[in-house]
Parts: sequence; C-alpha cells; structure tokens
Amino acid sequence: MIVEGDKLKVTLTAAAAITAGNVVYISGAKEVSPCNAANASKVLGVADANAAVGDNVEVVIYGLADVIASGAISIGDKVVAADAAKVTSENSITPTFSGNAVADHTHGNTFSADALTGADLAATQADHAVAARHTLTNAAGGSHTPAGTISSVGHGRVLGKALQAASIDGDTITVLVCLA
Repeated sequence: MIVEGDKLKVTLTAAAAITAGNVVYISGAKEVSPCNAANASKVLGVADANAAVGDNVEVVIYGLADVIASGAISIGDKVVAADAAKVTSENSITPTFSGNAVADHTHGNTFSADALTGADLAATQADHAVAARHTLTNAAGGSHTPAGTISSVGHGRVLGKALQAASIDGDTITVLVCLA
C-alpha cells in the first residue's frame, strides 16, 4: 500500500485502458478495469493516473480523488459507480415489491415453537410442511417473510461522499473515497 498525502492507494494491473479519475472495479486477479453500473458491486476505488492495458495503476482506496459525475450531485451525497467509469448520487434505497407483501395463506397445523432450536426446529418445519416463504422462529406461531420479490435495492457498493457539487454530466468533482 502507498500512503501519499491524503490518499491510501494500492497498485494493481490495468486489464483495460484506464484514465485518471476513472472509477475502477476488480475485474480479475489483481486486475482492475473502468467500472460501470452493472459491476458497481465490485468497485475498488479511483484510478490515480492513466494506464494502458497491462500497466501498473495506482488506485485510491481511501482519501480524496477527482471523478467525473454522470449528472447532478449535491455536496454530501453518497456516490456509487455509474456507466462510463463515472459516479452518480445514491442517497436512498426505496425497495419496490412485486407480489403480496405477505401472501394470503392458512396454517394446516397449529403448534408452539417456543422451545425449538437447530435440528428440532428444521424437523418441525418439515413435519408441518411450512412453505418456503415462512420462517419459523423460537416464538409461538413463527414469523413471516414477504412472499413477493424485492427489487431496486442492489445499487452497488458506495464509493464515497461528494465533497463538491456537480450540475451536469461531465462535471469533475472531488469525492472522499471511503468504500462501504
């Protein structure tokens, strides 16, 4: 690791051409590539210099880095990887549901699960044909989990916090890289 001024960096190999300020992700063994929204969950940091394929590239994993915004960003916004190795604001995660939040259902058997743990709990669930959408706990009657699916939550890993505002796509801003 390299400590340089207000940055903590690692040196890896560029698996693709990289430009200073690109948000990069882990694309192979000790390799990084420019990030996009589809691989944001693998974000590693921000390239500190240009690099050709096969070159070493220093990546800021904590500290100040200049990045390109993909649109409007306010000071203090959480930023995540966007397409074209840019960043976008991500301040709220509002899950959306499809299907019923808790599906209509009945229980054919009534029993108390107060004293059940481990294998006994699993066996009781199997014996009473508890549906996969039910989670039986050590409380009488068990508990329920949503029967529908949850989407719009996997926004990727947070790269850091915006220390400057961006008005439009292409604005350069400084962020505090602090992966979360």
